[in-house]
Amino acid sequence: MSVYTCYDMVADCQAAKHEGWMFFAQRMVPALRLLARHYKLGEEAVRRFVTAPEVFRNATPMPEREFLTQQREALLAAGGYQGGKAGTLDLKTVAEAFSELTTVERQIAWLETLEYSTAEAAWLLRASEQTAVNARRKAGDALRAKLDSWTANILWENGSALGGEARAAAPAEATTLRVCYDLIDGRLTWRDRAEFEHRLQNSWWEIDQLCRAREADEALRASKNLTEDEAYEFLSSLKLPSKKPKKSWLSMLARS
Repeated sequence: MSVYTCYDMVADCQAAKHEGWMFFAQRMVPALRLLARHYKLGEEAVRRFVTAPEVFRNATPMPEREFLTQQREALLAAGGYQGGKAGTLDLKTVAEAFSELTTVERQIAWLETLEYSTAEAAWLLRASEQTAVNARRKAGDALRAKLDSWTANILWENGSALGGEARAAAPAEATTLRVCYDLIDGRLTWRDRAEFEHRLQNSWWEIDQLCRAREADEALRASKNLTEDEAYEFLSSLKLPSKKPKKSWLSMLARS
């Protein structure tokens, strides 16, 4: 018997099959809730996202981490996310200030634009907290030297605007999300890793995508799947295709 995957989920949700929506609710909704909580959005943001017609309209079958990474912006939009739009810092200034930072230091600094604390950034990169502290300090010093007016939270305050700039500047031959996850999983060869490092040094689009890939990876890893009953309750409340789970004879016996 074949294993049901996110590839099947996308196709089945597009075809309005309950199997796809049940998988989506069980596996993806907990991760979406975790992301919504991180960005201080409520449960209603998840519900609006799930019922938006465009979620699966143009989606192609893909692994679950890639799906979650690609749907992040739609979730934030559904929740009316307003964070990090100060407009006091632009990407060109950041790129110039951070030109001497390593790719690890750039990721740790950039994760602040995604509202991750120093400790959280260390965890996402599987680095020591001291490494993250040093990277954030180095990044702060570099920005302070570049700006007339600087605050300790300037990356967070401009995070959404900076992210928008980065995502609008995709390189001609952009790295795929699959390569990002191969890096996270330790599957890249030495040569491929060196090539990716070069791309990260030359593109903030690449840094942003890798950071968002790490975010999705952690959200799925840290979230707990819904039970079939919980998934059915969630979907039925939104009038989405679902099928009430059958009770096993053991569960019925326990209730008798």
